[in-house]
Amino acid sequence: MKKIAIIIPTKNRLESFISFAESWKATTEGESDVIVGIDIGDSTYDSILSKYPFTFEYVTPKPFLHILNELALKYSNTYEYIGFMEDDCAFVSPQWESTFISKLDSLGNNGIVWGNDLINRDYIVGLPFLNSSIVKRLGFMAPPCIECLWADHFWKAIVDKFNSGHYFNDIVIEHKHYSTGKTLKDNVSNEIERIGHNDALRYSSYRVNGLNKDLEKLV
Repeated sequence: MKKIAIIIPTKNRLESFISFAESWKATTEGESDVIVGIDIGDSTYDSILSKYPFTFEYVTPKPFLHILNELALKYSNTYEYIGFMEDDCAFVSPQWESTFISKLDSLGNNGIVWGNDLINRDYIVGLPFLNSSIVKRLGFMAPPCIECLWADHFWKAIVDKFNSGHYFNDIVIEHKHYSTGKTLKDNVSNEIERIGHNDALRYSSYRVNGLNKDLEKLV
């Protein structure tokens, strides 16, 4: 069976993570596995480790997009598809797995699909589900120069370059970002905000000096 490896880095957000985990349990068709990236030494999740059928990977503390790259590259060898979830997101619609896999099967090696996050919708690709071949050919899932932000624009660049994406407006995968009022702004959000300016500068430089070279690797 073709399955999706869902990579979800998480840090000091037990309540939000439980919301994600319960949403996966409520909607899974058995066509995805969840890989959780946790900092070594973070005991936040100890009480729920045996509650969910997830793989918990303890990693050297690093920015969450770097954790995504580390785990996506590792699991791209055993899963045909890789998905990325943030720990303040939740699955809402049913049958997202089979729908995503069916569409990815038709899109080819550069296929990327995403659902409606109720914030950015089709403007950018905030929560991508993509062909793992992309990760293997690039050697990463998000450009290594960025730490927390702007990867969504990179995934949209792949979609635009190869006309290889599909947005499902009717499949809701809600992003409960603090700006929506559905979660509180926490220390993790403050840290992401702090480094956001640097990520913007890094991605701007990458877009000029590295993006097209990396896209050529996917031709």
